[in-house]
Amino acid sequence: WQQTMFWPLFLGAMVPLSRRGKFVLAALALFQLSHQAGILLLFAAAIAAIAIEVPTPAALHAQLGKFALFSVIFLLAVLKAIWIGFPALSGALHDSYAAQRMSVSEMRTTFRDGVLGPPLYGMVAMWFAAFSPFAPQRSVRRLGFVAVLAAGVLWAWWAAEPARWAGAINFRRWVVPLAAPFMLAAFIAARRSLEMPVAFSGGVTVAKPQMHVAFSFAAPKPRTDFYLFAPLVGVVFCMVITLQSLGWRRLSDRLLSDVAKDARLVVPRSAVPWVARTPMDHWSMTALVALHGGTRPEKYFAFNDDAAAALRAGKIWLGDGHTISAAPGPAGWFDHRPLLERLAAGAR
Repeated sequence: WQQTMFWPLFLGAMVPLSRRGKFVLAALALFQLSHQAGILLLFAAAIAAIAIEVPTPAALHAQLGKFALFSVIFLLAVLKAIWIGFPALSGALHDSYAAQRMSVSEMRTTFRDGVLGPPLYGMVAMWFAAFSPFAPQRSVRRLGFVAVLAAGVLWAWWAAEPARWAGAINFRRWVVPLAAPFMLAAFIAARRSLEMPVAFSGGVTVAKPQMHVAFSFAAPKPRTDFYLFAPLVGVVFCMVITLQSLGWRRLSDRLLSDVAKDARLVVPRSAVPWVARTPMDHWSMTALVALHGGTRPEKYFAFNDDAAAALRAGKIWLGDGHTISAAPGPAGWFDHRPLLERLAAGAR
């Protein structure tokens, strides 16, 4: 979502904005402080703001203001990353998770599970499509449409079977570098749109024989082929996300049905062996079952031994190292105490 929130920020960095637009731009920039990925994104926005071609001194002044805004928030993002990166500085707010996820072995694993294969192949086709409108040859620009269609067919096949995208959650680790070519294409398109068409006309009179020759020249308008990609790319996106949503719905319905049919209060993962190598093969399934169990869940899905051990200790497991009380929190929502009482009474 941080990359998604960045797109209006990035595009706004390269075009003239009203006073209201500048306010929205500053507000959106603050969202980039939420995660360390904002450091790279803010840096890209700052470079785009100052490197974009501007036609007038007034526009240059506006771009310098944007550059200053992004630079200040960029420095805040860097300071925040340093602060939460050292336990001596941040104490209980130390973010050890980010450091673990940035290891070489972890990055290799997430790339293999979340990017390599159909996601990457389709993305390469989309990269080609993003730059094809800039080609002078019409045949290359037409190939851009073919590339989008090819990516759509490939991704539809990939999304139709959940087992094929079981590790797609790891794609989020790479979404910023994978979006970089699209940002570069947007930057080039913005520069071209700011190139004002140059018009010149005049004439010359020749004395012998007397005649007047008129001439004129106008620079070609920037290509607008890339606008034609928007509906097609939107169709591909909707198709892929719809197929994945339907697949997820089938899997979650099956999981909840199997848990409900099981006679045990604590249902182990071994009761649903089919979740292996599917998107359901994830620690968050314990929380998913609790979420669908109402305010007083009658079943507990122990995804692993840690989840089962937490319940024996009177806690509800939500993930690695994170548990909550069985009693409802301040909002008075989930109450697992009746479940624990039934377990204490000897119910299986």
